[in-house]
Parts: sequence; C-alpha cells; structure tokens
Amino acid sequence: MSSKDEDSALLFAGVAAVVVFSIGSWLSVTLGIDLKTALSVLFNHFIFIIGLGVALYFVHQANGRFIWLLPISIVCYLMCWSPAADFWSNQQIHNLGFGERMDYTWYATGWIQALIALIILVVGYGLILRSDSNQRYR
Repeated sequence: MSSKDEDSALLFAGVAAVVVFSIGSWLSVTLGIDLKTALSVLFNHFIFIIGLGVALYFVHQANGRFIWLLPISIVCYLMCWSPAADFWSNQQIHNLGFGERMDYTWYATGWIQALIALIILVVGYGLILRSDSNQRYR
C-alpha cells in the first residue's frame, strides 16, 4: 500500500519528466539539434543556474561585490552551449560535402573554446581591476 506522499512524489517526478522532455524537444526543434544534445544543453543550463545561485549567495555573504562573478559566469554560460557547438560543427562539415571527414570546425575544438574562455576571463577581470584602481585614486 502506498501513502499519499509517495503518490505525490511519483506525480511530481512524472510531471517534471514531461516538462524536461518538452523543453528538450522544443530546443531540439528550435535550434536544429538532436534530442540528446538538447537535453545535454538543458542539463548544463540547470547546473549553471544552481551554481550561479550558490555563488551569488556566498558572494553576498562575503562582501557583496557581485561584479566579480560576471566574467566567470559568462564563461560558464558559454560552456553550457558546448554540446550544441559540437553538434552544429559536425552538421556544417557534413553539409559542405568535403571528401575527407573532419570531426570539428575551429570553434568547436577544446583548445579554441579554452582560448575564448581565457580571453573573456583576462579581459573581464582586467576591466574590473582597472575600474577598481581608478575609483580608489579619485
């Protein structure tokens, strides 16, 4: 015999699964990616939102300087789209019809994504430090 709490938990899990697969299929159709990639992107966004919430909480407790989260948040958000970039790059190569199969175009390789992330971090934190030093001497 099951209790009402167990029935409610099963109902919630079922509704959550339907919502996740609905959003995943919508992403799949809208962005032109397969369902597996869409669910991966959706899961990455879910983890990003949880991580950003935790980071905002701890920064608020520490010093309240939320600007320090901006560059790393941008990089993490861009990394959420990495599975979609991989999928799009493979589709682009196959659609061009090259005789030799290439796995990734330039923007989907790990080194280029790491370089883009590093540039965003260096420029972002450089601008924040420059702004802080300019305000300190005024």
